[in-house]
Amino acid sequence: MRAALYACVGSATDDELRSRLEVIDAEMLVEPAIAHRVAGRVHARLQSFDVATEVLDPLAAARRDSMAAHLEARRQLPAIQGALDAAGVPGIVFKGPVLASQWYDTPDHREYRDIDVLVGRTGFAAAATAFEEAGFPGLCRNWQGFRDLRIAELPFRAGSMIVDLHWHTVALGAVRDSFEVDIDELFDRRVSVRVGDHEVSTFDPTDTLVQISLHAALAGANRLVWLMDIDRLCRDERLDWAAVVRRANDARVGPPVAAVLQRAASSVGARVDRDVIVELAGGRTWLGVNAAVDRLPMSGKRADSGSHPSMVIMSGRGATTDTLQAFLAGVSRDARRLLRRPEAYAPWDWRPPTGGRPSRDAYYAGVTAGEL
Repeated sequence: MRAALYACVGSATDDELRSRLEVIDAEMLVEPAIAHRVAGRVHARLQSFDVATEVLDPLAAARRDSMAAHLEARRQLPAIQGALDAAGVPGIVFKGPVLASQWYDTPDHREYRDIDVLVGRTGFAAAATAFEEAGFPGLCRNWQGFRDLRIAELPFRAGSMIVDLHWHTVALGAVRDSFEVDIDELFDRRVSVRVGDHEVSTFDPTDTLVQISLHAALAGANRLVWLMDIDRLCRDERLDWAAVVRRANDARVGPPVAAVLQRAASSVGARVDRDVIVELAGGRTWLGVNAAVDRLPMSGKRADSGSHPSMVIMSGRGATTDTLQAFLAGVSRDARRLLRRPEAYAPWDWRPPTGGRPSRDAYYAGVTAGEL
């Protein structure tokens, strides 16, 4: 089943996909395709084969939902840009709507559920205020938790979607400290693209690959939608692979980026030179560990554990000691979960009300001053 799902998502030919479908029941693909947010792409590939409607129908429904979400994002983007313009704050739209519009045959191949917007630290408070004034209510109530963890994004409601307003691309402060991502440089290299009828600023293709790979790694690279993104990005002839290595290593994100590229290459056939991956990883040891993990059984239907065990790849940092510390912290966290001893309070959850206005003001002040 894993091989057939990878063939649907990646760059396998029709003959290669047919050979994999011949040895499985295609209905086995439906639940993992939906869980891993690749239903639109799987539906598009299976349409040209003799597949039962019982298989195609739920995939088609998920594909329609993806298109509806994309149309909603297109509807919201002008108002989002208008709010930023009113505040005099430049912004970058990245991930979902840009990936769907720029790197996929049709947007309904790429499911996403929110709109990510990046602004600079000094303009973050003004942008957040402008969002509220434009009719995008802020959803965060957990100001103390967000301040304690130095979380670099806030959620806002925009119609049926969530807008995540970021002041950095790495959300958690403790993780961010391990890297040196220069947000000013990302803004200096931004480009303009069209999402539907609206023009937005976004990362250039090289920065897009680095940042999408880093995001996937820190989330465990355990959803096929992220590996599918990498496959699509690696096909882009505008990519400067020397710049990918240089920018990733300058930001100290080479090992996690390397692990995601390796996983995408071995699973969905992403076209990336092995020497590039080794150079990003700083050697073969880290790649060997991740390759061993990738040979473990796929979780199948459940997307919370994903297509691969996620803890190892989530731990990737620019320095070996940081990687080991992150891995041990993950082991401790999972041990508490297995022992049914979760934290009484999850400080990264934006819903529980903590701190109130004083903590909110302190959070914004800390972001502006560079203290978070």
